[in-house]
Amino acid sequence: MSHFTSKSLIFYGTAIGSVVTLFAIVTAYGEANLKASRPIDGDYSFQLPPMRGCSTGNQVNLSIQQSGIYVAAALTDAQAIKTNDKKSSKAMTLNGHWKNQQLVLEGVVPSKVLCATSQKQSRNSMVKSKIQGSFRQSVFIGTLLLVSANSIQLNPIQITAQKQVQS
Repeated sequence: MSHFTSKSLIFYGTAIGSVVTLFAIVTAYGEANLKASRPIDGDYSFQLPPMRGCSTGNQVNLSIQQSGIYVAAALTDAQAIKTNDKKSSKAMTLNGHWKNQQLVLEGVVPSKVLCATSQKQSRNSMVKSKIQGSFRQSVFIGTLLLVSANSIQLNPIQITAQKQVQS
């Protein structure tokens, strides 16, 4: 009994041809219509205005790590980073997504990052935060929303953050 009958050759030829054709169609669709999000990860620096109970504004750094549309970030004191302060590690306390050219991050931020000179708040307290906005070239333009400890939403802060060049 031969395995190479005309029936089996036609069957296997049709099956292989169908798979190759389907693969070609899916590949063509993917190359034409599916594009990866542009990379936005990196460090972005901006100046916060003086807040209630804070004598001066604070220079902060938004560190973004990206995996496709999912984003993790940390808001840290830019001065501590410049002096390589190991205590101000980049714990990713903000999570969100990068979708339709919009970035949305939510989480908590250490209060000492928002106001380094405040004596009122505990140095280890966290402030609920939301950052949203979009990118234009290497600049992030958006708003920072803060919710105080007693769940009062503070006025949104307009931010413009410039991407820092790694040296």
